[in-house]
Amino acid sequence: MDIIKIENGTYKISLSALEAQEYNVTSDTNTSREEMNSSIRRLADFLKENNKIEFEGRGRLSAEIFLAKDGGCEIFLSKLKEPVAIVKSKPLSKAIYRLDTLKSLLLACKELFRTGYGGNVDVYYNNEHKSYYLFLSGIYQKDSKYAFLCEYGSKIKTSLIPYISEHCKCICENNNVEIFARLL
Repeated sequence: MDIIKIENGTYKISLSALEAQEYNVTSDTNTSREEMNSSIRRLADFLKENNKIEFEGRGRLSAEIFLAKDGGCEIFLSKLKEPVAIVKSKPLSKAIYRLDTLKSLLLACKELFRTGYGGNVDVYYNNEHKSYYLFLSGIYQKDSKYAFLCEYGSKIKTSLIPYISEHCKCICENNNVEIFARLL
């Protein structure tokens, strides 16, 4: 048996015909994939226990087997890197409504409280247009559960958040909707 370290985590293992038969790495067509995987794992465990190869942790292995005509084989054995979880960013979980009167704002908050909304509420006032902006966290743009809010005002695009935050006066920040619901 010859073992050559190609790079970190990859080895070329050459087995003679006798060794290939001993570890059940043969060209026998009756050998199932599971049996072949078990044979490769057993070989890798043996080599690791005898300090012939080094793999950190147990993890999954990748093996490419090249069979020779004489019954021997060459195995390129690598430890697979753990997959990196890809986290997709969720759409902005904030909905914004423009309300023209204080009464509309309070009625909207009363209905929100009645439906059990428990998220944070930010309220901005635009002195120039005499309107209120209701920022609701935890509500996605296409959430139909809160469609009733359009009875009290109009839904606006979340792309206006920076503009509203900069040009309007914040009159309530990170507050529970219950406070506004009780004002009416």
